[in-house]
Formats: sequence, structure tokens, C-alpha cells
Amino acid sequence: MLHEEQVYTGTDFLSISSGMLRRRVKEDTPKAQPRTIEFTVKDEKTGKPKKDETGKIIKETKTIYELVYDKVDGFITDLSFRDTPFGKNLDISICGETISLGTKSKYFTDFARKLPNINLKKEVELNPFDFIPEGKRHIGISITQNDKKIKNYFYDGKDNLHGMPKPESKDMQSDDWEIYFIQVKQFLVKYIEDMPKEYSSDLNLEEDNCDSDNYDHSMDRTQVSNPLPSEDNNWHVPEIKHEERMKPEDLPF
Repeated sequence: MLHEEQVYTGTDFLSISSGMLRRRVKEDTPKAQPRTIEFTVKDEKTGKPKKDETGKIIKETKTIYELVYDKVDGFITDLSFRDTPFGKNLDISICGETISLGTKSKYFTDFARKLPNINLKKEVELNPFDFIPEGKRHIGISITQNDKKIKNYFYDGKDNLHGMPKPESKDMQSDDWEIYFIQVKQFLVKYIEDMPKEYSSDLNLEEDNCDSDNYDHSMDRTQVSNPLPSEDNNWHVPEIKHEERMKPEDLPF
């Protein structure tokens, strides 16, 4: 639950963009922040992108309004996949809040790599990040439990583990890398879908604690004055921006 005023929400889901949790709301919602986004104009009849006389895809800008949060903590009470017109999403329910991650995004990949190391019977904190230290961009979700950072279950610092696909080489062509990242996404989706029953059954064991007087659930709000620009930010799925998709330099090895 949110310990702030209950307001109209334009969506039942929180998305992640530019390292922040975001919920679409009406313009007049208290504390709503405006954000200008670019989207592809589509033909109403065919649903395909419209093109101008030169054959270039037409794009327009739009101002949306959001409640913006820094992090969320609580018990993970449900994990489920949902098909959308824009691809498959993983919905993560945390004490009444649902974070929806497009499986093409780095946020999904980072969360899925750490998920098996999470104790679902205990509280967890999810803190998305998007920053550029020393010229290399880092995008993902920092996960903390018992004051310790949750690590990648599928990589030990040297090799991929537990069946995670391995690239044929580090010098593959861009098309080969694209195929490889699709294989990684498919592997992680299937891994979550096939989680052992004794593991997935833990999901709802602590659900009652979400409403407990002893449970201090919080979502920290942070003002975002200058979100990072996007080359391809479709407003329908803001968490799957071009720069937030997997690239060779994002590999942990």
C-alpha cells in the first residue's frame, strides 16, 4: 500500500523509465510530474507505423503526467507473465503495488538474473538505477534483502551458470548478438515460468504481513528534473526504450 494520498491512477501498473518507478496519472493529480515523450504515429486501420512522403516513419511528441518513485520495498506476493500488444511483460506484485517489466528491457534481465537468490519469505527492496560512471551506462534494478545486495544467480564473475546461454565469442556481429539476447530472454522467461513448486509456493505465504501494523511499507518519491533522453521511447511501454535494451557491453563478463 502507499502511505500517501490515494489518487486516480491512469494505469494499475508501475513502469520503470530512466531509473525511476513511474505511474501514469491525470494532469491535475497532486505531485504529478510532466514528461515529454516521443511516439510512433500508427495508421488507425492497419495499426502499422505511418510514413511521410519520403518513407520516413512519422513520430510525434506528447506530454504525460506521472507519479515518480525512487524505490519500493515489501514482500513479493506474485509473479506472472502477461502478453501485451507490445510484447510479454513480467508483473511483480509487492504488497498491493505491481511493477510491470517488458521482457525486452534491461530491467527485466537484471531482475530475472537475481530472482533465484531472493528469499521470497522475507522483505525485499527494489531500487531501479540508470547512471553513467566513467562513460559506460548501467541500467538495472538494485535488490537488497537483509541489508545485503542480491547478486546475479547465473554468473559467478567468470562463467555463466545454471544453464544460462553463452555467446559463441565476444567478437560476434550485431545480428548474432541480437539473436543471443533473444535466447537469454527466452531462457529467463522459461526459468521463471518453470520455477520449482516449493520455491514459487513461497510467494503468497507472507501476503497477510502487507497489512500488518508492524509492517512499514514505503515508496520513496524523488523529483526527476532532467530524465535521460530516449531514441525510441514508445509511450505505451516506457520501460522498453532503445537504450534500455541489452547490448554486448552490458554482459557481466
